[in-house]
Amino acid sequence: VFCEPSNYFHEDFNLSEETVKEEINRQEERDFPNAFYGLITKQLLKDPVVIPDGDSYERSAIEARDDFLAEQVYENRALASIIEERIQVSENSVRASIRSRRKSFMQLMENSSVPSTSYRPLHNSFYCPITFFLMHEPVIDPEGNTFERAAIITWIRANKTSPLTRTALTEEDLYPNNAITSLMKIEKGRGEDSIHPCVRKWKDEDPPVIEDMETGEGKTSLPTTHAQIEERRRAQIQDELSIGGLAALIFSLIALSLGLRLSIVFPILALCGICTSSAQNSSERDNRPYY
Repeated sequence: VFCEPSNYFHEDFNLSEETVKEEINRQEERDFPNAFYGLITKQLLKDPVVIPDGDSYERSAIEARDDFLAEQVYENRALASIIEERIQVSENSVRASIRSRRKSFMQLMENSSVPSTSYRPLHNSFYCPITFFLMHEPVIDPEGNTFERAAIITWIRANKTSPLTRTALTEEDLYPNNAITSLMKIEKGRGEDSIHPCVRKWKDEDPPVIEDMETGEGKTSLPTTHAQIEERRRAQIQDELSIGGLAALIFSLIALSLGLRLSIVFPILALCGICTSSAQNSSERDNRPYY
C-alpha cells in the first residue's frame, strides 16, 4: 500500500522515543514544531504537500525539483489547517491573556484532586473523519483528506470510494501522513501536567485492525456505511457534551469552596469549557456532507 522511503531527501519525520523530549524542548525555544517547516526550504510551510514516502514539503519546492508527477503530490489539508490555527493563536494576544488567566486559576487548585486542564485543545485534524477518534496511523488520500489507516482501508474494501466525496479510491492511492504522525507523537510525549486527556487515553490504546470483508477476521466494528458514520458522530458529540457539563459543575464547586466571588467564577467557567468546546468542534469538524 505504501511506497518505500524516498532517497531524494534525508530527514525523517518518524521521531524516536529518545528525540520526542528534545523536540518538545525545541518548541519552547521557537514558535512551532519541526513538522511545520519545509524540509527543503526550512521555512514555515504555506502550501504543504505530501509525496509518496509520506513526508510533507512546500509545493513550490517540490514542483521546482520536478521529481514527481502532479498526481503523485497530495495537498496536506490537515497539516495546513493545523499550521493556520497555530499561527492565529500565536498572533492573538487576547487568547494568550486568556490562557494566562486560566493557568493562574489552575495554580489555585494545584492541590485539588481534579486533573489540570491547562493543555492546549487538540486540533480537529488529529481526529479521523470516519472513527472520530485520534489517529494512530494517519494516511492521506489524493484529495488531501487524512484518515486512520485501518478505518479508510476497511471503508475502501467495502465501498471502493472516498467516504467524503464518493470519488473512486483504492488502497494504493494512500500515502502515510508523516507530519501528522510526528505531531501526534509529540503530543504523546508531553508531561503529565500538560498532556491532553484524550491523548493520555489514546496512547495506551491499540490501533484499530483492518477488517477482512470476506473472512470477517479482524472485525473491529469500523464504519462501512454513511449511516454508521453519522451514528458514531452523534454519539461522540453527546459523550463530549456530557463530560463538559460535569467538568463545569466540578470547577464551579471547587471555585466556590475556595471563596472566589461569582463575578470571578462565571468567566472562569466560560474559559474552562474545553470538553463542550471539543464537542462543538467535533460537530464543526464533520459537518462536511457525506455524499
